[in-house]
Parts: sequence; C-alpha cells; structure tokens
Amino acid sequence: MCTVSWRNLPAGGYELLFNRDEQRARSAASETERHESEGVMWVAPKDPVSDGTWIACTAAGITFALLNWYGVPAERAPAPRQSRGSLIPVLCEARSPEEAWRRVASLDLVPFAPFHLLIFSLGEEPRLFGWDGHRRHEPPLTRRMWTSSSFDTARVIGWRQALFDRLESEGALAAGLDPFQCWHDADAKAESVLMERADACTVSQTRIHVAADRATLEYTPRRGLEQTGSTHVASLPLRIPEQP
Repeated sequence: MCTVSWRNLPAGGYELLFNRDEQRARSAASETERHESEGVMWVAPKDPVSDGTWIACTAAGITFALLNWYGVPAERAPAPRQSRGSLIPVLCEARSPEEAWRRVASLDLVPFAPFHLLIFSLGEEPRLFGWDGHRRHEPPLTRRMWTSSSFDTARVIGWRQALFDRLESEGALAAGLDPFQCWHDADAKAESVLMERADACTVSQTRIHVAADRATLEYTPRRGLEQTGSTHVASLPLRIPEQP
C-alpha cells in the first residue's frame, strides 16, 4: 500500500518521493536514524514492528525502496516467517549498484512475503526486483512511478498510473513530484496517492535527493503533510567507496 515516483535532476542526480501507506493500528515509525554497515554510512526511518525499514539511502549514492506485492496468487505465496523490513539494512552494505543487485539476487528469500524492490543510483536508470514468494522477477519500468495496494489491487494501481500519466503529459511534474505524491481526491480516497481509508492511510512521506556530493533524506509523518514543522532531515556527504 505505497507509492513512489522519481525524476532525474537537471544538474545531475535524482530525486524520489515515497508515500508509505499502512494500517492505522500499526505503530508509528521513528524519525530518521544514521547507521554504518561494513564502512558504508546510510540513513533511514525505522519501523518499530520489523526493526527494519522500507526505504534508505547510502553515502554510496544508492537508494533502496521496498513495496509489498499484492495480488500474487495464494498458492504462490507461502506464509512469511521474516519481515521484509529486514532486507534493506543488509543491502545497505553494498558499495555499488551492481553489488546491491547481486546481493538481492542471491539472498534466501523463501522466508519473505512477496515484494518489489527499487534500486536507484547516480548516473543509472533505476532497476526493479520482484519476489512473488517462489520466483525472482525483473519487471520492466515503463513509467517513473511504482505503486501497490492491498485494496482492489488492479483497479487502484490502474487509477494511480492513469493519474501519473495525465499529470506528466500536462507538464505538471516538470518542476517536481509533489503534484502527484500529494494528490488527494475526496471522491476517491482509497485510490488517491495520498490515500485514506477507514482501516489504513498514508502515514508518511519520504523525499530523497541525491546530487553530486550529498544525499538528503526528508521524513515527514502524516501530520507534517498537513502542517509545517514536522519534517525530519538527515544528510550524508557522498563517499563512493573504492571497489575491493
């Protein structure tokens, strides 16, 4: 139940926005924390349920964004035994996008429920990895957004894709992604990118900006999307590690 979109920056680098949708009863995530893994610094908000995260950016200029994969036939997806939130901290040790891809492709994913993982890096197009509970996939990216929904999956995804395509064709996303990521339709609350249902809603928005020398992560809980002063900002100087 999440949506991410991205764009290349005119001066180089990339920016992405990620709306995290969750059950209203789920505990709120903590603000951004700094970590170091195998000499690589990274920042991420922390999910207290999984003790992991759904998004992170590293001093190597790499960003990982994970979305649950709904709509997989039940016979394909065995009962999960491990939280998907534990995947990204392991991947943040990667010193290059190629190493990150090799890592996720070689992990034992059997304990995890289906997911999609986007990997962003400087100077390269993002790559999408999918796990359906039994097999690995590399789906094509036909637009600069990806979304998921546990509710009426195919229809909601189609609604958001159509909205993105319309805004992009009208030039509304030329200067930034906010018109899409902050879209809320009072007559289509469940379909909206800034989603709201009786049982779930968009609980936070994360903006990641990676340029030539610095990566910045801005984490805003839902209340911060409606009032100023609630955004937590963390940044890292880029230090592309030398390959061993």
